Amino acid sequence: MDMRYQRGLSPLWFTMTNEDFGEYHYPEDRISFFRADGKRPTFEQYILNTVDQSTPRGPRPDVFSKYGKDEGLDPKTFIPATKEISLHEERRKIGNNATVRFSFTKGCMHYDNIAKGFGEYHCYCFSGGPPEAPIIPLHTNGYAWWADIPVDRLCEVGSSVYIAAITTFDGKEARGLTREECLARLGKVGYSISPIAAWNVVE
Repeated sequence: MDMRYQRGLSPLWFTMTNEDFGEYHYPEDRISFFRADGKRPTFEQYILNTVDQSTPRGPRPDVFSKYGKDEGLDPKTFIPATKEISLHEERRKIGNNATVRFSFTKGCMHYDNIAKGFGEYHCYCFSGGPPEAPIIPLHTNGYAWWADIPVDRLCEVGSSVYIAAITTFDGKEARGLTREECLARLGKVGYSISPIAAWNVVE
């Protein structure tokens, strides 16, 4: 994965509130947060994402720009809402048959990626678990994407799991690929993916 800075213009940074922007950028001086409530978060609050009681305790998952934020997806809607997924906590909720919901939405239900962005959306999928485990395409209604993943599929402590965009499928550009089309040919053709969000699996 290429983590180097890539120059580009993303409408996301010009449409979010000061409160949301302050979760991604810590200014040189604390007076420049310009929050409506006047709060000036400490660096510790910024790192731990504990400025507001309504936000999850702990850093959010990593959400990448390419195929994600640049295409109108809202980083704050990604679930699980924190970067670390605890196998113990997830199993405690329901038991060995527990599932973890992965989901996200567009920042605005009226945003049209075809007219205003890069074209049709990619088919998004869950990727993680044993090396031989297949990807799991997400459901979508055009505004939200989601999948319920068995806890046992999260693999071992210390690993990472991803939501990714299927970028090529059967050697072709994969924009517009549907979940049904993907499932019908999965395992029969080659594909490539690009992560848009990542979580760490912990005990």
